[in-house]
Amino acid sequence: MVKDRRAHESAIGHLDGQNVKLDRRHDRRALSADELCRLLNAAAAAPVRFGMTGTERACLYRLAVETGLRAGELRSLTAGSFHLDGDAPTVSIAAAYAKNRREDTLPLRKVTAEAIRPFIASKMPAVTVFAMPTCPGKTADMFRADLADARKAWLDGCQTQQEREQASESTFLLPLDAAGRHADFHSLRHTFISNLAAGGVHPKTAQTLARHSTITLTMDRYTHVRAADCADALSVLPNLPDPLSLPQQALATGTDGQSIQIDATGMLGGIQGETTGTSGQMMVTPSTQESPVNTGDSEAEATGFEPVDTLRRLRFSRPVQ
Repeated sequence: MVKDRRAHESAIGHLDGQNVKLDRRHDRRALSADELCRLLNAAAAAPVRFGMTGTERACLYRLAVETGLRAGELRSLTAGSFHLDGDAPTVSIAAAYAKNRREDTLPLRKVTAEAIRPFIASKMPAVTVFAMPTCPGKTADMFRADLADARKAWLDGCQTQQEREQASESTFLLPLDAAGRHADFHSLRHTFISNLAAGGVHPKTAQTLARHSTITLTMDRYTHVRAADCADALSVLPNLPDPLSLPQQALATGTDGQSIQIDATGMLGGIQGETTGTSGQMMVTPSTQESPVNTGDSEAEATGFEPVDTLRRLRFSRPVQ
């Protein structure tokens, strides 16, 4: 309203945005290469779901994970969006359907272009290629159903009962992992960008392919680093001498060979303790001095020690190792 001069100032201009990292409600994870292969195989072998054949769904998932296109953008693709001839096949997204409201052209792998060719061979340029579900949430339901089929086939492939029990405890191909991260259709976009980063693609190139406005969004939100990648990254560090092969020296204690005198407050009267020998063990012996015994106290008669009425100090001597 301020921009088109319908108001002199903004009533909410003083408000600041919240930190989304403190209120994350649907964190997603990237799928591993093994999970992707099993998902595509399970989808291709599955029956028709939500109006799409198994082959169509497998091709759709592959296109999503190799281009990073969102569900709405994939739904808008027509036969004319694809340019498969030549050495550099591409797919174009109209500005009206792109999230950034900009027309973009993305490269395609040749093997993926050949997989898509049969779907557009008999279609007019304005006809949509993928008959994806239009109801909200149905695309996610379709993806989860194929993911469940992939996990079932994986569990059925276990040779022994013990292997199956161990596999059942894993979050492999589950829609929710142990960290609470979701695997849904949009996870394919996260997987695409994470694979670019893991493959050593320059961050600026990854940002361009992801069509993000800032590099921070690409690197922080969509790039997921696996623990194995972190471990492999240590291999680039220089080789240092083996610590066990270096000359060994005794560690200094800071006492210059003197014994340590420790005064402690004791709760039993008539006892003095001191350490003996060189093993560092402390021996506590009753004092050689007789303690006055209160004959009127049965407990004192049984123990030989008078009841505590004042705090006494005990001295311990510990030899330095």
